[in-house]
Amino acid sequence: LDRVVYSNPAPLLTLTMAAAVSRRVRLMTGVLISPFRNATLLAKEVATLDTFSRGRVTLGLGVGIREDDFRATGAPTMHTRGKQIEEQIKEMRRVWSGKPLGKHIDPIGPTPVQSNGPEIILGGVVPTALQRAARFADGIITALNDLGQIDQSFRLVAQAWQEEGRSGKPRLLAQIDIGLETAHDDRAVDTLMAYYKAMPPYDTYK
Repeated sequence: LDRVVYSNPAPLLTLTMAAAVSRRVRLMTGVLISPFRNATLLAKEVATLDTFSRGRVTLGLGVGIREDDFRATGAPTMHTRGKQIEEQIKEMRRVWSGKPLGKHIDPIGPTPVQSNGPEIILGGVVPTALQRAARFADGIITALNDLGQIDQSFRLVAQAWQEEGRSGKPRLLAQIDIGLETAHDDRAVDTLMAYYKAMPPYDTYK
């Protein structure tokens, strides 16, 4: 998971450590909030991780919902983050393709191990996010706990994918968080709620 104003470790650095001690398991951000990051530098960092891991990276991206993260990083307003992530995906894929970003700019390496760069999965549940995933990404990851809502989201992405005339099928992933705890220790739930309390219905949790 990704935050700035929070005590989580930085996702890409954490996955770099995981890459160093593993050989087969895939590595995925779930999800990295890209609008308060520079797309060119992010593309270089992800390509580096893909190289170190021998092509095991899946890049989960999201637009973010917490204003304090944007304020802390000096990022542009949250109101433009949807359009911004679309442009970022285009720019990162151009970097990974080995093409220069413009005149007097040489190609930016390293070249990812995966052909055309790492798979990009967008996080989201609202219709705009689902449509964006079908247009710009390789699939969707939802953070819903209701199986009916997950199924509906997957169907909307698959439909939008076909409407965009894209070949193949989108990657459909569901993230369901589970907290294991004893009857006398509620730290697991408290930890989950500390992260998700900005999102309904968890914003009513006491």
